[in-house]
Amino acid sequence: MARTLHPRVAAWLLLPIVAAALWLLFSQDRAPADATSGDGSRLGVDPHGAPLDPSSQAGAEESELTRNKVPGSADSAFDPLAEDDGPPVHLRVLLRVYDEEGEERIPANCAGWVVRAQSWITETGEVAPHEAAADARGVAEFTFPGFVHVDWVGCAPPQRTGLGFSQMSEHTDFDGGSEEEWTLILQLGGGAHGRVLTMDDRPVAGAEVQAFDPNWSSEFGSWTPGFLITRTASDGSFFFASLGEGEWNFAVAPGEYLQLLPMLGDANEGEGYAEVVAGETADAGVLRVLSAFIQEIRVIDADGEGVPNLTFAITALDFVSQGLRAAQQYYVEDEEDTSDWMTRFIAGEDPAAWLDARDEAPPQDESEDERPEWPYDGIATETGADGRVSWQLPAGRYSVECWTTVPGLPGGTISPFEVSAPRAPVVFRLPVRCASWSGSIVDDLGDPVADASLSLTWSSEDSGSWDAYVESDARGAFQFVDVPLIRDCELVIACGGYVTSSWRVSLLEAPSAPYCLPRGGSLHVSFKDPEGAPFNIAGAHPRLRAIRTEIPPPAPGTLGGKTRAVGSLTYSSSQNQLHADQLAQGEYELKVTLHYYHASTLMMSWSGPSEAFQSSESVEIGAWMVKTGAEWNVITLDAEQCAKLQPQTGEHSGVVLDAATDQPVPGASVTALGFNLKQASRTDINGRFSMELTSGNFVFQVAAAGYEVLEVEAAAMPNDGSEHEFRLQHGGATVHVRVLDRDGRRLPPCTADVLFPGASGDFPPSSPAEGISGMELPFGEMYFQSKTLGRHRMRLNFAPGVHAEVSFELRQTRDYAPADCRLSWTLDDLRAALRAAQR
Repeated sequence: MARTLHPRVAAWLLLPIVAAALWLLFSQDRAPADATSGDGSRLGVDPHGAPLDPSSQAGAEESELTRNKVPGSADSAFDPLAEDDGPPVHLRVLLRVYDEEGEERIPANCAGWVVRAQSWITETGEVAPHEAAADARGVAEFTFPGFVHVDWVGCAPPQRTGLGFSQMSEHTDFDGGSEEEWTLILQLGGGAHGRVLTMDDRPVAGAEVQAFDPNWSSEFGSWTPGFLITRTASDGSFFFASLGEGEWNFAVAPGEYLQLLPMLGDANEGEGYAEVVAGETADAGVLRVLSAFIQEIRVIDADGEGVPNLTFAITALDFVSQGLRAAQQYYVEDEEDTSDWMTRFIAGEDPAAWLDARDEAPPQDESEDERPEWPYDGIATETGADGRVSWQLPAGRYSVECWTTVPGLPGGTISPFEVSAPRAPVVFRLPVRCASWSGSIVDDLGDPVADASLSLTWSSEDSGSWDAYVESDARGAFQFVDVPLIRDCELVIACGGYVTSSWRVSLLEAPSAPYCLPRGGSLHVSFKDPEGAPFNIAGAHPRLRAIRTEIPPPAPGTLGGKTRAVGSLTYSSSQNQLHADQLAQGEYELKVTLHYYHASTLMMSWSGPSEAFQSSESVEIGAWMVKTGAEWNVITLDAEQCAKLQPQTGEHSGVVLDAATDQPVPGASVTALGFNLKQASRTDINGRFSMELTSGNFVFQVAAAGYEVLEVEAAAMPNDGSEHEFRLQHGGATVHVRVLDRDGRRLPPCTADVLFPGASGDFPPSSPAEGISGMELPFGEMYFQSKTLGRHRMRLNFAPGVHAEVSFELRQTRDYAPADCRLSWTLDDLRAALRAAQR
């Protein structure tokens, strides 16, 4: 006879079964995120990327989704939603999928799906994550403070749905009070796997790998969090199980390792890049990394507070790691920047290295050295609000330079120094204090001035300048944050409708009264032709001169400063209107002028011949009296003025010939100079040129290498079939002089004076007929033109009191004439002489 359970006992037995079933049901979509390695092992990841105990994840569904991290937020109290920056912004995100007919529909059972958004805080440069749950209609709602920038939104559907993580990157700025709606189309899911190895093929366990949209990938010096995060298993493998269909990049986040192959933002198929297809697993390839250390530098003031906005750059000197090769240390990007070359020469460097690294070094055979080049050289990094700057560096020795002028610091800058990674943070204490400096602005009636622009500037003769900028708020108040408290600064305040004013201020003391910005006047001018139609004066140069002005006296209890009577002029050619504000009230003389260009000269430098135009003189079109105020000043131009301001143009042509042979001169420069007009052209292979000119008188200048510059005053009559014929006389040979030391080595940069044969004076030459003065010789070579046969004398000037003389013989005055000569000195002799001169 079967026995039956008592009803009360049966109920107690059913309770744990029901509880277990409910737990299993809800745990499928809410299990902690995890990642599956290539060998099938699991590595759990919590919402902040921290490893969990793998044994506790046996029943969890595969999902590698984590929330994006905010750089630096773990140790700070920064709350992106803490401040009320205006009316809130409401963003609705609609989750949708396409059905078989291609129509949008709401995903089934999408209630509770997590939708993530990332905003960017402009003031701090930080990114902030946000989460919202979708309702049964597939709608997730976000509320942000006013004036927010949203980078992207994305959704992580449960893996059982077959959908992968999908995102949309909009990079949109929202004003306060905005209400926006975005539609996020979810894609079918696929997977991607790869490995993280060192440069010598050792697997890296526990490295943080992030998945990016290819358009979102980070680069060195500007890492941005990706969309998804996982960590590598013990064999260095990583796996993303649920990615939306499409292209994905993968990178190792900065930290214990530095990714070198592929370089961030430079991924290729199978090298940090994969194209994900629904239901398949793509191969992301191998990410190569190098052990690295965080090297930190902190700059503090006399009170121990951080000094922000100082720019540092780091350059590798040598590496302990064999996985890197240093960049070419002496690469010169700007050939004209020779400011530190002499210093480097005196310190012992060979000038040949600069030139060889720039353009004479043989190309490196990549098959011989496939190691990646160090990527950090030349990247500038600024100190943050706490005065800290840091780099992720492999073990080695580095040179660090501060580019920013520091007020109150002897010499104005932090001298270059070396660091050897790994080492403790480097701390600089400056002999200045940094703090906030604030005040307020009122007009001459005592009313606050809003939206005024304030410029705070410090400068000295030996250390450059420093500045900071802020704007006043609605109450006229302003505040400079973390500025060095120094005595002698210039404060300039400007605002439309007010007279720009300046003060000499000491930041060691708070202002005792508001700064007074006098109310100014606005000037409005329009131009008409003799028939009364609007006339455009674009291309002319208007200028104002104060005749009688009135500057209101400062309000009682305010600080008065130095005012500028004349503000800036703005001409709108589309509206035919001339405006000026920030003027003192009163009367002004308005002059409209055109430029007449003078003759140019042909300059020769070490890099070859080049043209240089002299300054122009002004030709006045007219002068009128105008007044500030609400009324317009209307100026009527006469017919002659209109013709000068807007002359008719047409095509003008000609030919350039060799005066001795009647052969065409190709490549010659032809320039026409006239009223407010400078047109230039070059001759073709047949010596012909054409250009657009007006009818009138011009100075034509014709220049070509090896010929004298020809200047001809002639009348141009465009479109009438006439043309000019210019004949050039030979002007001598283009001399290429290369000067070496006694051992045949190149010289450091210097200047040179050249005396032509028969010159009566000594160095420097007294006139262009005697020779050439002050030519630059980077790397000991130069170009110039000479039409005098015989012995040329040259003096090289390395520093005050350090000179060397050499000579060479010119045996031809046509075409190209190379000339090599050697000093009786060696580079070691020169270096010793320069060091002695410094002492």
